[in-house]
Amino acid sequence: MPPLPLASAMLNRLPWLSAEGRAVINLVACENGRTRSADLCAARLGLRTRFQLARLLRREGMPPYEVLTGWTSVLYWMLEADRTGITLLALFAGARRRARSRAILERWEAEERPPAPRDDDEVVH
Repeated sequence: MPPLPLASAMLNRLPWLSAEGRAVINLVACENGRTRSADLCAARLGLRTRFQLARLLRREGMPPYEVLTGWTSVLYWMLEADRTGITLLALFAGARRRARSRAILERWEAEERPPAPRDDDEVVH
């Protein structure tokens, strides 16, 4: 399978990366910079903690995880804008709308709902 255009664009400009560094780039590029957390990324790479991921990034000369994923998202939006002809503003607005919807859904699911009244509870009308 040929590499993704985003991964190719990033890896061509980072030829000094080790296999572990290329694995980080491939993982972040496969998710277009929208990985959920550094802990999840570390686990997918076979690392025990996000701190190991931070050390790997520093050793490879890459920015911290949050910065790397942010720039990867921007590069993805730029490639998508070129490919589709959609403006960057429209792509960004769509990404923000999806993120807000996801955050609202997660918050709603996490809320504790009040327990349903039991038969022996006194109901005041």
